[in-house]
Amino acid sequence: PLEILPPNDSTGDSNPDADSPNDYQWNGITLKTEDLRQDGIQSWSLIYQACSGCVANVSAIDANGNVNKGSAVVMSSDGFLITSSHVVLYANDIQVNLQGSEYSAVLIGLDIASDLAVIRIQANSLTPAVFGQSELSAPGDDIAVLGTSYLGNAGISPGTMVSCAEQYAYRGFPMDLFELNIPVNAQYSGAPVVNQYGQVIGIINTDIDSQLSESANTSFAIPIHVAKGIVDQLLEYGYVPGRPSSGLTVAEIPTAYAMYYKYPSCVYVAAVNESSTAYEAGVRKGDLILSANGIKIQSVDQTDARIHAHAG
Repeated sequence: PLEILPPNDSTGDSNPDADSPNDYQWNGITLKTEDLRQDGIQSWSLIYQACSGCVANVSAIDANGNVNKGSAVVMSSDGFLITSSHVVLYANDIQVNLQGSEYSAVLIGLDIASDLAVIRIQANSLTPAVFGQSELSAPGDDIAVLGTSYLGNAGISPGTMVSCAEQYAYRGFPMDLFELNIPVNAQYSGAPVVNQYGQVIGIINTDIDSQLSESANTSFAIPIHVAKGIVDQLLEYGYVPGRPSSGLTVAEIPTAYAMYYKYPSCVYVAAVNESSTAYEAGVRKGDLILSANGIKIQSVDQTDARIHAHAG
């Protein structure tokens, strides 16, 4: 588990015995956090210069050669990165581009419920992100998203914190969530949200955007105070103990499509993990799910809620 370490001097030394009381560590890897100070507010230009080196592009290639692109945040100098689980879920090969250098990455662990994953590249002396106290965030705060622009270049998108939802039901799993007035593309999933101190306070999740039909001008992020505990368990176990897993990726049928083919209100199976019990039971891509344990299923959220009802 993450442990709180003793106070740090001002040198930024990575020695575990010299970290601040708000730093978190797993197995010698320190997730840096710092207290907020009014005199530490910086311009977005300076923050971009200081923080862009901790953001990576991720390309995940599946067995059929399809490429899923996303972003990642460097969490330690020796190559551990945080990204979104849906980016790397079915990857046979993971490639990371960090400051123009290409690396092969291995999957350390992922959690479908929170859509978080940890990957690692073989590299040393990287610049890790500084993680801030996201629990202090509030609507109206100035924030920015770091990631890859539509032109393919590294960029920064300043904006405002719209809301800080508590216990939002995502995939049937309740967790806190940030809403930002910054529209982003799918490749931003796993990208960092930073405050005006240059601290990472959230991880972008574009999968939530796809589930909300009226979210074109907003984006969503998982707060760092939520992500820390999950990342800690991914590093230790490779998964989050107690989470049920079906091995299924489901999606909702578009209304027009359902009406044309006269499908009932239900969801369809978009993918099945071949090592899962669902696959062994005969569930295949394209199957329709009408109910679970006798309860009618009409949405992805309902499906996930039924799955997570069996946690324990």
